[in-house]
Amino acid sequence: VEKIMDDPAADLTEYGVAEMLVETRTKLSSDYRGEAFGAISAIGENAANPHYDPLVENSAPLRRDTTFLLDQGGQYIGATCDVTRTVYFGEPPQEVKDSYTRVLQGNLAMSRGIYPAGTPGYKMEPFARQALYRDHKDYGHGTGHGLGYYLLVHEGPNGIGGSPSTYNYAGFVPGMLTSNEPGYYKAGDFGIRIEDDELVKDDGDNFIAFEKLNLVPYERSLINKELLTDEDRQQLDDYHAQCAELAHEYEVEHPEAAAWILERTEPLLSSAFQAFFYTSLLFFSYFL
Repeated sequence: VEKIMDDPAADLTEYGVAEMLVETRTKLSSDYRGEAFGAISAIGENAANPHYDPLVENSAPLRRDTTFLLDQGGQYIGATCDVTRTVYFGEPPQEVKDSYTRVLQGNLAMSRGIYPAGTPGYKMEPFARQALYRDHKDYGHGTGHGLGYYLLVHEGPNGIGGSPSTYNYAGFVPGMLTSNEPGYYKAGDFGIRIEDDELVKDDGDNFIAFEKLNLVPYERSLINKELLTDEDRQQLDDYHAQCAELAHEYEVEHPEAAAWILERTEPLLSSAFQAFFYTSLLFFSYFL
């Protein structure tokens, strides 16, 4: 999609992206059996609707001056996925970068949490919202849902949310699957959501932790590094290192896609160090 958008004459729509996704999955995997749900392919103000459904006819064209949100999932032999990424094809304004970074921090905080086994989702959810709260922002949907294999992509018994739902009061135990999907939506303007599928793991001593199952880079151009903590940066670098490791396995078969991933998974910590090094070098050279 990004490559097509680089063409000034590109005429790509929300619904067109959703169709491309199905075609690509069908072509790449013989285990693919169809969509887990209709893709939420949404540009700009449409992305501010968390459950937007792109029109078949008169679908909105993609633009470079706003966010593009793609929430999609597939049914495969052995797996069902539900993953969301938000990207920006042009130069993002500071408000969008800051909002994206806060959403990302919420996603990271949720996934690095360690909890007593049996902890219900409503007790976990504040970790996903805390970064947004700092900027007086919030979102109006739950943070996570259980995942069903070849059944309902939203499936109990577990859930992560603040509403008095039975799912949100179910205790988390090893072996469960959950989505982790904080967001931010500015009505009439733009929307952001970052969603990963995660496995609940036994962390020992009757505690649980989470492991991300999907390996899809986050949108580098939307990350405000100044808002990140050292823990955030290290967690991002560790995750992106896993993405890069997988990309290396496909460098021969899919060189263009592998190169795209590798470019977006360079370590944040090393780039921050390089910026500090060159700034210091320029500073001292001024006095020499």
